[in-house]
Formats: sequence, C-alpha cells, structure tokens
Amino acid sequence: GIYAEGVIRCDIDLSDGTLELTPEIAYLVEEKELKTPIKKLKLRGAITTILKRIDAVGRSINLRPNLEKGCRISEGGPYMRVNGLQCS
Repeated sequence: GIYAEGVIRCDIDLSDGTLELTPEIAYLVEEKELKTPIKKLKLRGAITTILKRIDAVGRSINLRPNLEKGCRISEGGPYMRVNGLQCS
C-alpha cells in the first residue's frame, strides 16, 4: 500500500467529479512498515468512488493552523484508509 500525509495541492474537476491530490509526503508500505519514500505522487479518483472506498477512519483529529489569503484557517482531519485509488 501507500501512506500519504499532508496536501501540497488538491484539484477537483467539477465537470466529471474527479479529485487529484498531491501529498506532502508519501511512502510505500510493506508488511505494515513504511519503506521507500515516493516522490511526486498524485492520487486520483472520482469523488463518489473515493467516498465509497473509505474502509477505516482514525479516532484522533490533527489540525494544523495556517494562513490563506490573509485569513486564519485550520487544515487537517483524521487518518483515513481508502482502498483502490489510482496513483501516478
């Protein structure tokens, strides 16, 4: 599997409902351990398909304060496991 954390960029195409996410960090997971770092990973899929394939959600929520266009915001949420996303 692949472990991905953080978001560098997230684009949503409303014409076909596709989400493309570029994580800050990503690793190949083998035998329940983080192994090889993956650079320039993009996760892509239809929003409805992604929502249907969430098969686990963590109990803790991590929020990270940030600024966007001069406004204070918080980014984050629980860890989620999604089965069967397209990676490139």
